[in-house]
Amino acid sequence: MEQLVQEYVSDPFLMKDQLKFDFRVYGVIKSLNPLSIYVSREGMARFCTMKYEKPAPSNFNNLFSHLTNYSLNKASQTYVHSNSIEDQVTGSKRLLSTVFYQMGVCGIKTKKLWHDVKLIIVKTVLAMVPELMIHYEHQFHRKRGPHCFQIVGFDIMVREDGSPVLLEVNASPSLSIEHSPHSNSRQKSIVDEVIKIPLVRDTLLLVTVLHLFLYCSRSTDDLKVLKMAKRPYLSEIFPNRYGCEVADLLFLDQMVYIFMQYANLRLSTTIGVPSLKRIINVAEFSRGILRFLPDLSFHGFVSFMIFLANRRFHGEPTLQDRLTCLIKTCVSALRHKGVRSRRLRREEVHEKSGGLVLFYLCSDFHFLSS
Repeated sequence: MEQLVQEYVSDPFLMKDQLKFDFRVYGVIKSLNPLSIYVSREGMARFCTMKYEKPAPSNFNNLFSHLTNYSLNKASQTYVHSNSIEDQVTGSKRLLSTVFYQMGVCGIKTKKLWHDVKLIIVKTVLAMVPELMIHYEHQFHRKRGPHCFQIVGFDIMVREDGSPVLLEVNASPSLSIEHSPHSNSRQKSIVDEVIKIPLVRDTLLLVTVLHLFLYCSRSTDDLKVLKMAKRPYLSEIFPNRYGCEVADLLFLDQMVYIFMQYANLRLSTTIGVPSLKRIINVAEFSRGILRFLPDLSFHGFVSFMIFLANRRFHGEPTLQDRLTCLIKTCVSALRHKGVRSRRLRREEVHEKSGGLVLFYLCSDFHFLSS
């Protein structure tokens, strides 16, 4: 049985009710190539149903105090279901905007908090991109254009000092809008309706390009009120909004760019020995190091590149510098051979403009930072 060990956050931010809570924030990966990430403007906060006490042998089994999971707390006798927007202000499940207001009253700088939450989402998706890109190209290499999208749920807790901590990433978050405290009882959840209906609607509009038509209309007969109501529910956070702030993390994207150029993704998601030999030739190494090397997954390939970088560029002061030199060597070799695959790309920050650049090998497109 697989198990995950995670550090317990023992200093959660608490409001007057002394109930521990976390956020469920929804992100949308519109496309992988090029990478495009959106965040929902509204999310939810899920509260425990018993007051929080720091973990001790005497209370550690009190799950209603320590775990914020809705699936657990809905069975508690003290769970507060909300039948209206007014009720959710004190409910066990509240709108994120409501809790942000309540946290602001308590002294938390919610604008900075929301900024940090969005950065967490971008950084988390960037960490997932290499594996996603490899499997995406393996499945859709014969087709052009985007072919899939993903709604992702990010569970985030706030510490006493107001800093957010990522707890969990849900690849298939629940989009149910019903509250079912018991197996034979179902009630409408107003909080879920307010959040999830526009989330699904705007996601479908976004990936079908109707999003731009609906929200960018400039017809003169639009009333001011209608224009305000037409504010999109999803907000882009990468590349144009936070691309420059995570430039150092695009390092992994450059690594998968090289992996995808040398591996035969039509046949496998691993890179074979013949391809590794070509990389070794580029790095001017002896092939003897491949004597006992099997086909490698992307994670194995990263370890292989670290090994090469440490051996080939040992004069550089840091591992990042050594890997940067190796990556530049590999990319230069690819360009020298005239590789022209526009399906594969890598991202960098333009030195002069500060904007994000999506590289399609010999072509590049500039996205100015906002």
